[in-house]
Amino acid sequence: MTPTIAGTEPMTLDGVYEQAMRLSHVERERLMERLAEALNADESPEAIQASWEVEIDRRLDEVEKHPELLLDGEAVFAEFDAMFAARPKP
Repeated sequence: MTPTIAGTEPMTLDGVYEQAMRLSHVERERLMERLAEALNADESPEAIQASWEVEIDRRLDEVEKHPELLLDGEAVFAEFDAMFAARPKP
C-alpha cells in the first residue's frame, strides 16, 4: 500500500523528490541529514562497524587486484591545481 497524507494523492518517490526540490538548499541539506540519521537509527554501532569492515575489505581487494589503477597523490593534486589555475577568473 502506498503511503498517503490525508486529503492528498498517494506519495511516490518521484513526488517526494519533486517536493524536496522546492525546498531551499539549506532545507534540503537538513532533510538529507535527518534521512541519513533515520537510516542509521535502526543499526547498532556493531552493525555499522561490520558494514564498514566489509567495505574496507572490498576496497583493499580492488587495490590488490588492480594496483595499476592507483594514482599518485602528488600528481593528482598537481593536475587539480593546473586545472583551477587555467580557469577564467570571475
